[in-house]
Amino acid sequence: MNKRNLIKEKKPLTTEEKRIRHNINTRKYYARKRAGYKKEAKTPDQRKNNHRISQRKHSYARLYGITLINYEKLLLFQNNSCAICGVNKSTLTRPLGVDHNHETGCVRGLLCSKCNLLLSNAKEDISVLNKAIEYLIKYSDNKLF
Repeated sequence: MNKRNLIKEKKPLTTEEKRIRHNINTRKYYARKRAGYKKEAKTPDQRKNNHRISQRKHSYARLYGITLINYEKLLLFQNNSCAICGVNKSTLTRPLGVDHNHETGCVRGLLCSKCNLLLSNAKEDISVLNKAIEYLIKYSDNKLF
């Protein structure tokens, strides 16, 4: 008999055979799933770290429309440092935050929390920041008292 005849002669499965096949496939599926979980994180610290990374990935996508890979590329482009003050991320306790334009939603760069707070307190107004620069220059040499 050739293959075509075998295919034509294939009988439909009985309900009992379908149930057995379904049970076998279900067991295989959950066994693979359990094995993946065990490989993924062995210690509570690893599970906590994996959860933290997963949360960051989803929040970057939801809030800024970027992936974790885009974040890493931007980090490499900025030499692993803040876009304003240049402090390296290894010296910081928190990861660099994603700075974005609140009107357009476009990502501008990655900032440390202090620089992000600086822009936030100035309400992202260039004139306020220029006045602050003028103030610092004016009183850099002489003291008020």
